[in-house]
Amino acid sequence: MDDIVFDGKWTTTVEWKPTSLDNISGQPIYIRSAHMEDYVYIMIDYTNDRSIEKMSDRSIICFDTLNDKTSKPNKDDYCFQATLGSSNAITMQGGTDVAVTGHFKKISNHKDLIAIGNVSDENDRHQRQIPHPSYEFRIPTDVIGRSDNYGFLVYVYDGNNNSVITWPANVELNERKNIPSPSQWGDLISPDKSLPEFHILFLILASSLFMLILSTKMRIFKILRFN
Repeated sequence: MDDIVFDGKWTTTVEWKPTSLDNISGQPIYIRSAHMEDYVYIMIDYTNDRSIEKMSDRSIICFDTLNDKTSKPNKDDYCFQATLGSSNAITMQGGTDVAVTGHFKKISNHKDLIAIGNVSDENDRHQRQIPHPSYEFRIPTDVIGRSDNYGFLVYVYDGNNNSVITWPANVELNERKNIPSPSQWGDLISPDKSLPEFHILFLILASSLFMLILSTKMRIFKILRFN
């Protein structure tokens, strides 16, 4: 993940290859995710959007950090928006009483947040021939915390036909096309398929225990061998 160039697209054909891959059933949208150290990395590749609407097309990813699937977003729910043709990220937090905004409000970005949208090129791994929107995110765990199971939503807006595609698919949207209720979001089981990173002292203890077991087995083997 240290080698990713955050330009909103596949900079090389292998840039996002070592990540987990999901796609929205029946829709040509690919979701790649990874977790390393203090960040969660997400890439959204909308290969079927052939109408490039810069500053209108956008992708939003949301995290229910407690994964409590409430009917209205709470302060533990965060969304991050990347806009096609822009590197200006937007952070939204739940917990407001304003229904017209979907109970989210815009807050200041974390200094290390990245959310950027761009037009694909020949390096795109899923559709090289036809340019389309793609989006890259780097989300600091200082904002969403560390968890092995987040509530998770992907929301992709096509400005040309005023349509929305979501993951999970077929969630209910109101006439304003607000971000849907967290009760409809799916689950992101730790992006690298592991539990949250262990404290360094635990890793040292685990390594020491492994070496002790290995050393004991070797001594037993030598005893049995010479007997």
